[in-house]
Amino acid sequence: MTLLCHFPGCRILRVMRDSPNSLLVAAEARRDASRCPACRTLSTSVPSRDHRQPADRPVSGQAIRLRLTIRRFSCRNPSCPRRTFAEQLPHRLGRHAQRTRRLAQAQVQTALALGGAPAARLLSHLAMPASPTTLLQAIRRLPLPAQGRPSLVGVDDWAFVDLARRFCDIVRRAGLREQQDGSSPKAFDAWLVEARRCGVRGVESFAASLDQDGAAVRAALTLPWSSGQAEGQINRLKLLKRAMYGRAKLDWLRRRFLLAA
Repeated sequence: MTLLCHFPGCRILRVMRDSPNSLLVAAEARRDASRCPACRTLSTSVPSRDHRQPADRPVSGQAIRLRLTIRRFSCRNPSCPRRTFAEQLPHRLGRHAQRTRRLAQAQVQTALALGGAPAARLLSHLAMPASPTTLLQAIRRLPLPAQGRPSLVGVDDWAFVDLARRFCDIVRRAGLREQQDGSSPKAFDAWLVEARRCGVRGVESFAASLDQDGAAVRAALTLPWSSGQAEGQINRLKLLKRAMYGRAKLDWLRRRFLLAA
């Protein structure tokens, strides 16, 4: 069992049953000395010890809780302002963290693929429980990939930005009840004509799809009722069907739609 509960940089002392579905793994750092973070003096004097209990990745379907023995060293440099310091495992466990870095990485990758609430439901079955709020906060802390600045901006790019802003303005003004005077459908028709002839392939395709559902779009711009709830459930059903690679029969869709609610 100690081989399965391998934690790099640490020595496994013992593995205990914490609950019917979880294990408690006692461990300590392998190194006998540590450097002071202030003066970088190597110390081997350990006046006291403390314990941390972060969660770790599961083993054989069992949730893992580590019981790490953290030693507090004495700094032997008389000119150092720090008299004692605790040893750190920066590559395995962050300061004040309640989960190891490898567990946090597995959770955040699942959340990136599924989203907050669906990932939380799946992780609870994989012995890596986390709340949707915790997963979303972890996603927000991820660094964004570096993006180079555009060297050239074409005329089509400016046309796309202008048409997109005008369309958003039409929809936004239609949502204000005091401005539902019938001007939105006229502005939409004028925008539709210009968008279908702008020369930007993406905008022209979007305008053509809007023109096919022109009656529904004009009704949405003028009527006070909304089909948002129905459209949301339809989009959810389409997402479930695509996630099953189009092979979802009616009984499968019904069960997943109802059981995943």
